[in-house]
Parts: sequence; structure tokens; C-alpha cells
Amino acid sequence: DIGLDPAGNSHVLGRFTSTNLVFGSTTLTNGGLFLATYDAAGNVMWARQIGTTIDLDRFGGQSADCRIAVDGGGNTFVGGWFRPPGTITFESVTITNDTANNPDFFLAKYDAAGNFVWARKAGSDGTPNSIRALALTADSAGNCYLTGDYVDAPSLGLTNQSGFLGWFTAKFGGDGSLIWSRPMARVQSAYYTRAIATDSQGGYFVAGALSDSTVTFDNITLTNPSSITFDIYTVRYNSAGTLMWAKRCGSVGTDYLEGLAVDAAGNCFLSMYTASATIFDNFQVTNGGY
Repeated sequence: DIGLDPAGNSHVLGRFTSTNLVFGSTTLTNGGLFLATYDAAGNVMWARQIGTTIDLDRFGGQSADCRIAVDGGGNTFVGGWFRPPGTITFESVTITNDTANNPDFFLAKYDAAGNFVWARKAGSDGTPNSIRALALTADSAGNCYLTGDYVDAPSLGLTNQSGFLGWFTAKFGGDGSLIWSRPMARVQSAYYTRAIATDSQGGYFVAGALSDSTVTFDNITLTNPSSITFDIYTVRYNSAGTLMWAKRCGSVGTDYLEGLAVDAAGNCFLSMYTASATIFDNFQVTNGGY
């Protein structure tokens, strides 16, 4: 994964299995996750290793994943989730999941110089709950926003899904404190929430895919005409967490969301794959593709 800061620096998160991985004058050893920052000219500014006992082939699949976000000050957030067994170590802080195959999520922060600041975990050890952070973003004030799914997550104040999966968003301050967490919707079948982005007014957009025949966000219900294929959803909340609007788009086949971005004027842009002709409100794309 990669993120950019206002100074034009590139922050890169990845994994390696080799004995040595060299970033300029820094050598990382014996495999794991890495976090590195390059300046606008391509020079290595710093590189850090994130230790893990999790099989690295599990990352990016159904057992573990992680993403990064960069705030206005050049601080980097690393967030994701993993199923047991295994640990993830950020400097002196080790995160362990012992919830009998249920995923827990983690969030860590590094400052602009690459110094580890803090790490947090959300889950409920020893109980059959699950929570995954699937996407994150950061704002100019240094806050980090997450979106993902859960089946009861008492540590975030998200409960009572009665076995169903729910989508959520959460906001953490620059000091690692949980500012708020909010349920978005409850789903019964295939789904994913894939992207989140903030606007200049403190609001945020969330997008993903759904295959339920209907999904309700607060007082707005979206309908999927074909409940066996994915359609794309996009929702917008203001800075107070009030739902502003929710939209669906899709074709008669399965559609995939690839990315979400928001410009300075608050306009939202999606990149996606559609299987065939796709309707966006009053606009129609006549052929499938990207």
C-alpha cells in the first residue's frame, strides 16, 4: 500500500521474505512487514520493520491484511486485521489475537521522522466476536478514520448484531484515543466495505459492494435488483456523523470497487470494474470494463 503527504513524500507499506531488504543506509532482516518513506526526489528518508509471527503469505487474503494512511503532518498510520495464531510487533508493543479464529483489528502510528508513537487493538479476547479494519484514511488535523466489518465489538461499543455482519466507521485522534465509533448497516450475505476518504469539512465518504437485495443506511434503503451479484454503494456523512446521502450503482453482473478519492471541493470520485452497461443515477455507461 502507498500514501502521500502534503510535502510530496511517498509512504510505502509492504512485506518481504528475504534475509535482507535494503533501503538506502538501512537494512531490514529476516522478513516481515516494512514501512518506508521516500522524499519527492526518490531518496529514502527512513525505513522501519514491523515484526510478525504470522505467515506472510496470509496477508492480502482471508487471514490477514493491512493498509496505511498519512495525515497532514506526515505521520503514518498502519491499520489492519488478522486471525490467530500469530502476533504483530510495533517496536516494544506486541499485539496478540487469541479469539479462536476470529479476526481482531490493529492500528499503529509513526511520526514524520519514522518514530513509533503508539499501537492499539480492538477485539474481545476469548469470545466469539470479530472485527476487521478494511480501509483507513487520515485528515489534515491528524485524526485517523477506519471502516470495516464486525460481529459484536464491545471494545468499540459495537454490539448486538445477533450473528449478522455489520459495517462500521470509527475515528481515532492523533493520540490514539477513540473519538467515536458508529454502525453503518447490517448485512446478511456477501458484502465488503473497501474505501473511506475525508473531505475538507470534516465529513467522510465510504464505499464498497453489496449483494443483499436491500441494505439500509439510517433512513435510506438501497436496492440491489440482482441479489446474487455485487453492486457498488457510496455513502456520505457530515462532520457530525449524520448521513447526507447514499447511492447505488451497478450492472446486471458483478461489479467491483477499486478506489475512492475526494477533491478539495468535496466531490467524490470512484474507480471500478463493471460487468456490463451500468447506470449512475441518470447517466449510463454502455459497456462494461474499468
